[in-house]
Amino acid sequence: MKLGFSGRLGLDGARFAMKSREESGRGRRRLGSRTFGAIVAIFVLSALAGTSLATVVEFRYQPANKPGQIHLAGSFNNWNASGETLTDPDGDGVYTVSLDLADGKYEYKFVADGNWITDEAAIDFNDDGFGGKNSVVYVGIEPPAGVKAGGTGAGSANATAGVVTPGGTGTATMTGAGGAAATAPRAGSSGVLFQVAAPGAKDVFLAGSFNSWSADAERMSDEDQDGVWGATIPLSPGTYQYKFVIDGNWKEDVAAPSFVDDGFGGKNSVIEIGSDGKVVGGGSAGGSGATGGAGGVGSAATGAAGNAGAAGGSGGASVDVTFRYQPVISGDRDVFVAGDFNNWSADSDRMTDLDGDGIFEITLSLAPGKYAYKYVVQGNWMTDENAEDFVDDGFGGQNSILYVGDDAKPFEAEGIFNVTFRHTPTTKPGTIVLAGSFNDWSTAATPMTDPDGDGTYEVTLILPGGEYPYKFVVDGNWTTDMNAASFVDDGFGGKNSVIRVDERLAAVDLKVGDGEIFTDGISHSGSLAERNILSDRLVTVRAKAYKDDVDGVTLVWRTNGGAWQAVPFAKFSDDVSMDHLEANIESSTPLGPVEYGIVYEDGGTVLWLGANGFEEVAKGGGSSTGGGSSTGGASDTGETAAGLPSPAPTGFQYYTFDPATAPRFETPAWVRDGIFYQIFPDRFLNADKSNDPKFDQWYYEGKTRLPRVGKFNGEYYHFVKDWYDIDGLKTSPYRSDGKPDYFSFYGGDIEGVRQKLGYLKDLGITIIYFNPVFEAKSNHRYDSASYENIDPKLGTNEEFRKFVDEAHALGIRVILDTVFNHTGSSHWAFKDCVDHGPKAEHWDWYEWKKWPLPESGDFKAEDYYECWWGFGDLPDVNFDLKNKKTVENGITNIEDAEPNQAVVDYLLESTRFWLTDLDVDGLRLDVPNEVPLWFWKLFAEDVKKTKPDAYIVAELWGDASTTVGPGMFDATMNYRYFRDPVTKWIAQGNGSAAQFDRELAPGRFVYPPQAQQAMMNLLDSHDTVRFRTQAGGDARKLRLATLFQMTYVGAPHIYYGNEIAMEGGSDPDCRRPLPWKKADEPERMQTREWFQKLTAIRTNSEALRRGTFRTIVAEGPLYAYAREAGNETVIVVLNNSPSEVELPADRVLDGMSATVLFGDGGAVGSTLAPSGSMKLGAYSGGIYRVSK
Repeated sequence: MKLGFSGRLGLDGARFAMKSREESGRGRRRLGSRTFGAIVAIFVLSALAGTSLATVVEFRYQPANKPGQIHLAGSFNNWNASGETLTDPDGDGVYTVSLDLADGKYEYKFVADGNWITDEAAIDFNDDGFGGKNSVVYVGIEPPAGVKAGGTGAGSANATAGVVTPGGTGTATMTGAGGAAATAPRAGSSGVLFQVAAPGAKDVFLAGSFNSWSADAERMSDEDQDGVWGATIPLSPGTYQYKFVIDGNWKEDVAAPSFVDDGFGGKNSVIEIGSDGKVVGGGSAGGSGATGGAGGVGSAATGAAGNAGAAGGSGGASVDVTFRYQPVISGDRDVFVAGDFNNWSADSDRMTDLDGDGIFEITLSLAPGKYAYKYVVQGNWMTDENAEDFVDDGFGGQNSILYVGDDAKPFEAEGIFNVTFRHTPTTKPGTIVLAGSFNDWSTAATPMTDPDGDGTYEVTLILPGGEYPYKFVVDGNWTTDMNAASFVDDGFGGKNSVIRVDERLAAVDLKVGDGEIFTDGISHSGSLAERNILSDRLVTVRAKAYKDDVDGVTLVWRTNGGAWQAVPFAKFSDDVSMDHLEANIESSTPLGPVEYGIVYEDGGTVLWLGANGFEEVAKGGGSSTGGGSSTGGASDTGETAAGLPSPAPTGFQYYTFDPATAPRFETPAWVRDGIFYQIFPDRFLNADKSNDPKFDQWYYEGKTRLPRVGKFNGEYYHFVKDWYDIDGLKTSPYRSDGKPDYFSFYGGDIEGVRQKLGYLKDLGITIIYFNPVFEAKSNHRYDSASYENIDPKLGTNEEFRKFVDEAHALGIRVILDTVFNHTGSSHWAFKDCVDHGPKAEHWDWYEWKKWPLPESGDFKAEDYYECWWGFGDLPDVNFDLKNKKTVENGITNIEDAEPNQAVVDYLLESTRFWLTDLDVDGLRLDVPNEVPLWFWKLFAEDVKKTKPDAYIVAELWGDASTTVGPGMFDATMNYRYFRDPVTKWIAQGNGSAAQFDRELAPGRFVYPPQAQQAMMNLLDSHDTVRFRTQAGGDARKLRLATLFQMTYVGAPHIYYGNEIAMEGGSDPDCRRPLPWKKADEPERMQTREWFQKLTAIRTNSEALRRGTFRTIVAEGPLYAYAREAGNETVIVVLNNSPSEVELPADRVLDGMSATVLFGDGGAVGSTLAPSGSMKLGAYSGGIYRVSK
């Protein structure tokens, strides 16, 4: 949930957004990312005909290098770093955006790839509070006396041409996603070094205007065999076009400062050499083409400006560290270095260019340790892309990292180490779990125990060398280990503890066949994630083993006291140190009571894992541990299961369960086979004018009119008559604070959705997920006034039921958003309290702190009653009469609570009404982590009793494995293990396919298959920036992400309008009306057809809906995987790069032929032989069914 008005956000994942919005502001320190260049900013001021409300102001920005994303932030949009996107529709290199601004003075900056940039062409400036400047524009008013004339107010594109803000990324080396580089030498050198990463290539040449485009005149070499090819050629000052010729294929340098059309549908890279011999307009540093390294002892003589080089020795003494920075544009500059060594001061440590070589330097004396830093150039915070390491800066960019002294550097030697974590809580807890980067922050994977009862809980892990942030999770509460040696910000205002794993700890020598089996951190609890009863004849058992440690792991089992069977475990996933394994207990007849053990073998050593832990089979038979009473089986009879070298240890205690009585987890088949379509009701289609908002309910009184004079920043509820007028969703014309219009209605209704059921059916949709539809004051309706009635602005209960019946007739299910943590202040129960005070019948439905409420109405609500994140319009529901709100959410068992029975009954009765009278099929639970777990257990039981096939999906932004399962949630909105990695890799272009694969993998082992297949796999939602906007407006990336979404494990989720490539920034801009009149535009039609083809392929493929998942290739931008079910194997290949890629078919087909189902690699329906090749277009991919 995220509300449609300003203030604090209320969900785990959105707290980052809250922090960014409130703290980034006016040039916040440590803001920045990779590239930026020259700025040309022009403001075209033109009065709107017939009104004095606003003036059209055009902002322009011309970077030196092609950026990923450019945004405009300022006082007019609450300094939102992603709210206003600049675009370059004509491809001239100038990015623009136009805003309607009321008369007044506004401060602003450009945000280019996360870097906050001052517009040096502005006519005025204000301090930004962080050592830099905000640019100022005056709209409709005279500037103060003394402010320069012209500049941004001139209204002419030529007025400020050539006004440049220094760029630079700390080096004159230019490399980018493609791994290419063009490097200018320092002054006095005679050549320009061109570099390109082309591992595996046979012949690489450089062709360009400097050699008449000869494809074989300038051969490049890779002398050190590192895959980076280089050639140095002398160039006079001037501008040159060029390309690389790799094994006969012409490739542009994707990291070049600029490009021009090559006349063949592609691009030539362009490099400009200045009179001083330096490259003008540099690119992003780092990558395979970067010259030099991370400094060095004694000097920074690596040839790369922008390195932080340590001079001196290690140990406790301070070390002289020289920082160097070379701006793209030479001349007088204000350049500083800021970091945690100077409390991030933007003006304490000025860098100078004493010898006039264009490189600014400063030498600081620093104690050994790890430091984060950035350069501050003309007030703009810049990452040193040539640094040794990086860390997120908390604002979408990166801080550079410097290690001073050998002891400060992360341990990088090969090997793994034995690490014991300990925690002693002040009171005895229910559960303690260790969560960290080593287990993907899982709250279930690594439980801690206190076997000796001394009050200290422990767990031992085997980890590769490195640094790992972690926390303890005590009864659901995340707890920092204050005894840790170091800490890092956790992004929520707290700290993560950090452990450094290196040679100071006990090293572990893992080898297959050495007879040693490491068991620390390995257990088997029989939980749903480890023992999953899929049917009365099939049970999946999961185990884990350290990588490269054992010969094999075997499942030994029997049912009804019959013969023992041995089934080898197979690997299905892994993490940094362990392989995750799976084996099946399978029978042709219904299973009776089952006994099983897990057997680890290595080099003659045999360990059995059972109910009493690990036991070793002593050489010559028997148990080396003894003890324990036998439950029967191999240990009693001496019988050895087929495939095992010895019987179980004497007295071995097997795991036991009875499939007939054990809890079984089932999720609705219609969800596992389904495709979601999320609708924000007010913005889909207004088809019934009779229910357009009239605002005649009591709770709108005094909130539907503006003051006669001036603007108003309070609640102003109004109806937007023009469906296509979306400007207010970015910046309200009625407010003076620059915030969006949170209180507007567009009139979308249930009738509008009913009329488009055929459209949704054609799109392949099988499930409609509605944001809240019950009566409420706001347009988002998370502030319920009633749980009994459809909002009259949407329709009636009868009209909604008619809609559901028609949807069901078309095979489309309907689920509703459920908001139980809080009601609205307009809810009848809360109104009863306000009207009657402590004597009200429903007084204890809410948790009151003070009474009476101030008559003025102007008060801080959270001082008087519990409310969601301080919003007075959202009073929290009181579930527990014994425990206060701050405590009740941590209560998991109903025995530890005093349930507010009247509230519980009311909410469950409302739910039954929706499931029966309205006949909806499922429920999406809003902020369920803020409601006691014992209530959700009651809720799930009641829902499944009322409608056994109903679907329960929780809005949980992290790992939800502890709450997904029998008697709880069927699934979660899959932000953590789907949306986040897809956004990072495809939309933002960060990381590699291998990293993407690693970030997806935990979602396939922390959840059982039933839940995996029912996960709501979303790309975006009403709570996020739209995916296409995250992708810089590139619809190809949206289509590529959808190709992955429709072929991955889980139920695809389409946010309304994605099928026609809608864009949208932060809330409420991500909730724009669907532009039906624009749906026939070519880009939108192409996208919709893409969606239709993919939904049809998924619907007709058992492998894509229910199949297993197996990674085939994860290299660079290429990702290939197989989905398999029964006799069907489908292979998907993705190319997440801006260039076409040709892939030998046999790399993914394994000697078999395949039929092309979709996309690149051949005509649809054609046969692809293993000897053929797949030609994958930029940001595209293909789907292939293997012929068997």
